Amino acid sequence: MVEPVTRSGILYEMEGDADTAFEYFERAAGMEAAGYLPRLLYADRLLSRDGFLDPNAVATASEHLRQAVALRPDSVESLERLGQILLIDPDKTAEALDVLSRAVRLDSGNQNLTLTYLQALWLSGQTEIAREMALALAGATTDPELRRRAESLLEDIALLGEPTLFTATRDTAPPPEAPPTLARRDAVLGERADGELLPRASAAIVPEGMEHISGRLTLMDCSGDGVRFSVDSEGEDLRFAAADSESVSFVSFSSEVRDSIACGEFSPPLAVRIVYDPELEGGDTLGSPIVVEFLTD
Repeated sequence: MVEPVTRSGILYEMEGDADTAFEYFERAAGMEAAGYLPRLLYADRLLSRDGFLDPNAVATASEHLRQAVALRPDSVESLERLGQILLIDPDKTAEALDVLSRAVRLDSGNQNLTLTYLQALWLSGQTEIAREMALALAGATTDPELRRRAESLLEDIALLGEPTLFTATRDTAPPPEAPPTLARRDAVLGERADGELLPRASAAIVPEGMEHISGRLTLMDCSGDGVRFSVDSEGEDLRFAAADSESVSFVSFSSEVRDSIACGEFSPPLAVRIVYDPELEGGDTLGSPIVVEFLTD
């Protein structure tokens, strides 16, 4: 029964019916005889739908990915995604490094995976090794986006030195997604090649003193000083302001969403989760965004 249900989910997804596909993946993953593939697909789509800001989604995805890895130890995709989730929690950095090192040994030519692995090296305190390897990767890759993210990691290392929890946001590897991290830039976690999150900037764990809301982004105004965001949250127009775009970590799990992100009005509005600093409120704004995570509907 598991295989036909999984196949049905894949077919629905190919037809563009993501909601029905997700229901089939969830059903298949919940079956006693579920193999690694339905568990991987369900975990991946769950994170794409709910994002790294939802601790329940992260916990559920983590459980299924662990089972997927146990069932298929050579599944690079399962190892990579599990490693990205583990990087969210600073107490699991060592485990994340172990998981990602296993993935890299299986697919040493995957430069996006390697970049996530370097993020884990840095977060585990192996700063010099991470710096040297990131320099080599930035110089060797022919992918301009990958080079940009490798250089962003190098900037973070230069800026922060030894990593500390919630000190910056960036765009290199998983949550510190931005996945989530804290130095600043954007991160995209796509079907394995679109990017990663930097662990410390994500909001599956909301930094102490920060708050978060969900809603639909209607406007990103860059016309004046700084950047202003307008979000429709349950019918209420909420506004946020940042000194500049570099102070915000933009996170997306969809390359299509990422490519549509630009200053101006959004029609239709985009589903987002925002982590912000309420201490920086002023005028008609609730505070300054730390992370803006774009979710899939």
